[in-house]
Amino acid sequence: MSPRKSSRKIRPGTEVSSPLIPQPSQHSGQSLGIPRGEAKPDKEWRFSFQYWRQIDKFGLDCSKVSSRWFVSLLEKFRDFSGSTVEHIFRENSAWRWHAINWSQPNIPIQPSDLDWIPTEFLESEDVEFYQFQLSKSLGRIIGFVGFDYVFHVVLLDPMHNAQPAKDYGYQVDETKILKTEYQALLHRFNDVKSKINQHCPLVPCNVMKLALGVEGLDQFSRYLVIDEEFDQELSHLIREYGYQDVFWLLLDAIEALKQSKAAC
Repeated sequence: MSPRKSSRKIRPGTEVSSPLIPQPSQHSGQSLGIPRGEAKPDKEWRFSFQYWRQIDKFGLDCSKVSSRWFVSLLEKFRDFSGSTVEHIFRENSAWRWHAINWSQPNIPIQPSDLDWIPTEFLESEDVEFYQFQLSKSLGRIIGFVGFDYVFHVVLLDPMHNAQPAKDYGYQVDETKILKTEYQALLHRFNDVKSKINQHCPLVPCNVMKLALGVEGLDQFSRYLVIDEEFDQELSHLIREYGYQDVFWLLLDAIEALKQSKAAC
């Protein structure tokens, strides 16, 4: 997709239909995006993470992201929230605030890749995608300006991949998607299911039936809350009987309970 130019304004009252986006007619005097040449208002920024995602080259599992990185991120949002729209545009060099150059050499993404953003924003000639710095070395924050000058965060770019630097040969660095605790648990569980399926493919296996029968974990969270004493008892059993983790211990316990009930 070629770079967009912001030359046309969407006036208040223009029809923009989407259940996710407020209608301009409901926001008298407000416009979509920041048309070029418009006076910037003396009002403070607000942020939305409704459209934030992790994708290839823009994940948070990489060498630069640490607990200190997240503190730097929150501090930057704090500072930005205390600045006015007019101040950011006037002092744009201090923030390294500028529109994304979609023709930058080796850029790994185009607007068409941001397909989770409603087309009313994605295809509007008034909506520019901007970036501003977290710090010179800690990457960038990427997003667009919506109604009432709300900055919608779309991507966090710790490796500065959105605008590869000439000084570094336009290099793009790999990242991975950083999973939540539940997502990581689900990934490990699915890995175990795959291994069970490999080792028990031809013979009836109650363990395999139990594992493969647990469906819907990607849709419904299941949590087990235990106290410290119970956790210590589980750890003792895992060590004493040579289990790799609590998953296998629970499977054996379930199987033993089923056999005990069947014998009664």
